[in-house]
Amino acid sequence: MGAQIVTLNLTKLYDGLKSGMADAQDDPWDVVELFKLYEFQKYASVTEHSWSGYNLLASQKIWQGLPPDVQRVIETNTKKYVALQRADNDALNASLRADLAKRGMVFNEVDKASFRPVLAAFYPKWKAHIGTRAWDLLEAQVGHLG
Repeated sequence: MGAQIVTLNLTKLYDGLKSGMADAQDDPWDVVELFKLYEFQKYASVTEHSWSGYNLLASQKIWQGLPPDVQRVIETNTKKYVALQRADNDALNASLRADLAKRGMVFNEVDKASFRPVLAAFYPKWKAHIGTRAWDLLEAQVGHLG
């Protein structure tokens, strides 16, 4: 997409922005707030191009050894608490965005659909990498990609 990538450890990001080694960064609002990146980064483009979540993992052998009713309880509570965590995260992002705007950051709402044609070759590669089931779940949330 024309950007020159600079890889920095998160602990070096503040100094990288301050020195001009990097012009911008790609992190959620809580990282911008926590590391005070707003001191050197005035603009934030709202692309919503990535998402980070938590994974619940279990040994397949142990999982299959659990009684079906216990599996259902775990699955039900996982869905419930994932929804609560996502709602908390959405509320945090909204409040942080307002706080960052008060600190002088300017938020640019971008035309997200304009990224899709540029990424046409990217989508098939990642669909093959993560598999059809995961890709279908993704597209159910964001719409058709590629």
